[in-house]
Amino acid sequence: MNALLCTCLTLGGLVCFPVTAAPALTARPFAGRVNLGGFEAEPAWASAETLLLPAVSELHVHPQPMIQAQALVNDDTLFLRLEWPDRQADRTCRPWRRTESGWERLGTEDDAVQIIIHGADHAFDLWDWSAHRSGAVGHARDSSGPPNAVDSREFPDEGQGTCRPNGVDEPEATWASPETGPGGRTMHVASVLFEDRLMPLAEAGPVETGQTIPSIISTFPTGSAADVRAGAAWRDGRWVLELRRALDTGDGERDVKLTPGQAHTVSISFHTADPPLEPVELILQVPEPAAD
Repeated sequence: MNALLCTCLTLGGLVCFPVTAAPALTARPFAGRVNLGGFEAEPAWASAETLLLPAVSELHVHPQPMIQAQALVNDDTLFLRLEWPDRQADRTCRPWRRTESGWERLGTEDDAVQIIIHGADHAFDLWDWSAHRSGAVGHARDSSGPPNAVDSREFPDEGQGTCRPNGVDEPEATWASPETGPGGRTMHVASVLFEDRLMPLAEAGPVETGQTIPSIISTFPTGSAADVRAGAAWRDGRWVLELRRALDTGDGERDVKLTPGQAHTVSISFHTADPPLEPVELILQVPEPAAD
């Protein structure tokens, strides 16, 4: 039986879902580090508990394929691994496209996952991974909500974020190759733009109708905004996302401290998945270090 949705009752036109206690996921203690990558999992994951959560889409429970969650912990770091179904990998976020009369923004969104960790001293601690907006630089965006928040808005952690807009009404820059030829730098079509490889669009020359340019410029985060590292891969209709964050980041005002011996409610939502997936919830348990 689904640990999140037990039965469906229709009362006065409203669909109600009696909810049981969220299932628990215990992080497995281990010594060492894990390289974040995706399907080529490191040996440490093989011995970690795997929590299976039903993939729920549009009020229908699909027994297969399942959403999978795993967790590892060493002396100072938590590692979290998620796997979920998605028929197609969407890796671009609303790119610019050249038209005969100017520029337009396409409506495509990159695949994304939001992980909310609830803590006693915080309304929430949000890890927001998206394939383009943060995944391009190997991070998840880190935000939080104060305990006295009057609404559900999140506030980004201090430091440079993972991306910035590439123009407002039209793209301001495109990607330039490092080589310099007789005519100067050469414009290239690229799916990701980085700060050190930019060419002002005005210097790029004519752009053909139908050509697309990323609408964001990827930046490497700094400060508290760089706390959550991430690596992901998509293959055969499934995403794998691996994340890591220090148990105690030292930023007590913004980050939930993952204290060994305590449990935290974790809410996970999937965006642009195909088919659409309902949010899931689990209880993350960080065990005490083993006694000597």
